[in-house]
Amino acid sequence: MKYCSSSYLFDKDVPLYDSEAALVANIVPLYVGAGLPGFFVNILFVAVDDESFHVSGKLNNDILHIAIEHIAIHQPKFEDDVAKNRVWLCNMIDKMLKSHIAAQGHLGWEYSVYETPRDLRKMNAFMAPENGSKEMKIWQRENKPLAWTNQELQSEI
Repeated sequence: MKYCSSSYLFDKDVPLYDSEAALVANIVPLYVGAGLPGFFVNILFVAVDDESFHVSGKLNNDILHIAIEHIAIHQPKFEDDVAKNRVWLCNMIDKMLKSHIAAQGHLGWEYSVYETPRDLRKMNAFMAPENGSKEMKIWQRENKPLAWTNQELQSEI
């Protein structure tokens, strides 16, 4: 996963791994370790009725679709090479997911990564500070969005 605000949506009700908590425990540290607040990572497990999941116009009960949404920060690893970033990102996602999903052998899976422009996201009506900034470090430490203006953190939300 790219180092950015992220939401994961797992939209199939099939046994994926020993526990959802194990997968969550592998995803969240990737972002927190990159200096982002834990509250930037939202992971949803949404059951989809077996009669509601179609692939190629046919019911398919043996595939998982994962939607990954990145918002706050894009393309951090190789700043000037979008293609290289995308390969790096997909390789990182593959590695993490294979240990939980592909090891089961019976389940087909796919994922899509969506990137929302940073300026179209607010939390509690606040724009996120720049990654690596003093303000972002405070957001990470406090694990919640706090008011800030002109690079100065406000004391009240």
